[in-house]
Amino acid sequence: MRLGLANIYSRRPGASWRESWEYLLWQAQFGDQHGFATFWLTEHHFTEYGATGSPSVLLTALASQTTRIRVGYGVALLPFHHPIRLAEELLLLDQISGGRLDIGVGRGHAPLESAVLCPDPERAVELFSDAFAIIRLAFRGEPFTFRGAYWQFPEIQLFPIPFTPEPDLYLVTTSSRSIRFAAEQGAIPVVGNRPLAQVRQHLEEYCTLARAAGVAEEVLVRRLARVTAARFVVLAASRQEAYEIALRETAHYRYAFQLYQRPVDAPLFHREVREQVPITDPPESLLAAVLWGTRDDLIDQLRALEQAGVHQVTVSLDSPITPIAVGKQRLEQFAREVAPVFLAAPSR
Repeated sequence: MRLGLANIYSRRPGASWRESWEYLLWQAQFGDQHGFATFWLTEHHFTEYGATGSPSVLLTALASQTTRIRVGYGVALLPFHHPIRLAEELLLLDQISGGRLDIGVGRGHAPLESAVLCPDPERAVELFSDAFAIIRLAFRGEPFTFRGAYWQFPEIQLFPIPFTPEPDLYLVTTSSRSIRFAAEQGAIPVVGNRPLAQVRQHLEEYCTLARAAGVAEEVLVRRLARVTAARFVVLAASRQEAYEIALRETAHYRYAFQLYQRPVDAPLFHREVREQVPITDPPESLLAAVLWGTRDDLIDQLRALEQAGVHQVTVSLDSPITPIAVGKQRLEQFAREVAPVFLAAPSR
């Protein structure tokens, strides 16, 4: 199994935006030095909880300050970008990183984001499909024309030419439609925050659809070796301590997500996520896709994911309500106690 790191750029408690950026850079450099495979950043807009509206800018800075770790755009919300401009940014990042770029894509779901950034929210599916195809064409390094359902372009070629021709694209699979698209279009599934049973179900469906689309078995095996899951991880000396931390921080995640999904005309909420929030959701719901417990618990949970068909896990060990010093301690402890069990194993 490969282990990666994932995070968001947010202003941490008691810290400035600059200090929070330096913490993000510290995490990427720490991962680079300690054998982690990837460092992924998510895209969010109009929320202080995750101010990563332009991950390509942040990832370019991270790539220039690391040497081995892959940098992941996880994920680019395709309907919110002009596909040519996004493709050019990705080509630049691919060159600057020396081919260390992982490209994840998704459709987006927040109402305010769609209302402000999407040129035609009613045609978001077509915008997504066109952009996916355009990125693929751009990374061939050749001139191309395009006539899609939404976008049409005369013959063009984008520069710089790719360092990595025709890279894998990762797709967040949250529904049967997205699983089918990934299987038929050759994307690598990112199962996201899904319980273990759903992970197995999604991958079984993916394999069935890929075979039905005529994908060769050796190609499918190669894709499956890169299947990725994202997990929030809490490591503690006791299960009770881990349980309490996990409940508190995932409750904040859930609360922030609900605010992020607010209606277009709802008030802004810049600092509401800083407040203590009540834990109203059932614990089994909050913790369904969280890895939590002692060292041995986490090793068992990661192995269970691997047995389910996940060969790369990107972990988040803190949240925007975690002070920087605590976040550093958590990552150092995970790297010391858990990661070596997996990082020492040969990559698939």
